[in-house]
Amino acid sequence: MYNKDKKHISLWLFACAVLVFLMVIIGGLTRLTESGLSIVSWQPVKGIMPPLVEHDWDNLFTAYKKSPQYLKINSGMNLAEFKNIFWMEYIHRLLGRLIGLVFLVPLLFFIITKEISKKLALKLFFIFLLGAIQGFVGWYMVKSGLVDNPAVSHYRLALHLFLGLVIYALIFLAGLETNFSGNSIQNKDGKSLYRLSLIITIMILFQAVLGAFVSGTHAGLIYNDFPLMGGRIIPEDIFFLHPFWLNFLKNPATIQFQHRLMAFILFIIILIFRLKNQGNKAAGLLLAVALIQILLGILTLINHVPVFLAAAHQAGALILFSVSLFINHRLYAISEKS
Repeated sequence: MYNKDKKHISLWLFACAVLVFLMVIIGGLTRLTESGLSIVSWQPVKGIMPPLVEHDWDNLFTAYKKSPQYLKINSGMNLAEFKNIFWMEYIHRLLGRLIGLVFLVPLLFFIITKEISKKLALKLFFIFLLGAIQGFVGWYMVKSGLVDNPAVSHYRLALHLFLGLVIYALIFLAGLETNFSGNSIQNKDGKSLYRLSLIITIMILFQAVLGAFVSGTHAGLIYNDFPLMGGRIIPEDIFFLHPFWLNFLKNPATIQFQHRLMAFILFIIILIFRLKNQGNKAAGLLLAVALIQILLGILTLINHVPVFLAAAHQAGALILFSVSLFINHRLYAISEKS
């Protein structure tokens, strides 16, 4: 049942969720275009202002020329080329600040006017705190590429993406909680379906983190054939690192293989969920999005990771995650009553 009394609050939360969605996609684009290391300092307040005069640009470019990315990769880059990568990272950081304002100001208003409960207020303040921590984690990630190696740590990249997805999920679910009361899905197997849907959601989140490992280690640029990898089901160099477990963290071949394998396992589980829940249109949508996401992944791989397809693949992961969260929310209400 739709909760009309909370319509404006749910619209605000969904708007914030959309902004976080865009933030994740733009973050992916900064990664794909190698723009994330163009701003070599973290200025949460002063950094809001863009360069307005040529002197500002000269200072920023001079600072960038001291970075490993310029010295080892972009040596000889001119100011016009620097501006192209600068604006991508600047927009990414500016959007993060905008999300903080769009989230905090209405939250304070709703608390003052007593339009939200203390429980919800505490939950939303916790989300805001996570957002502030995310800003620090973003700089922590960028800083790893400003020392010697002109590439960010894929561990920090994965942490940054994971926290972004957690924040998105919490805001999205909060929007659903204020938007709906009761449920419209009826199923006698509510508890078992909820548990299965929860497993799917966790797996999607884990698969997204594996995707960050693929991106951070450039694992998508090797073995660009499908369904085999270098003509084999299991590539020869999948376990060449020692100790053995290190392959799962640092070996690009292993990282790509486990991302492929997880995609296959996840699709099978989603298919089972759809067969068990044929009366639920959302379950059908989840299967359809999963198919599209797999297709986007394959196209991205065999075309050597073009920016457009890679960005679409990341957007597809977020859409799949969103549908899964929606199903989770609706089935949770049923499981509590069954």
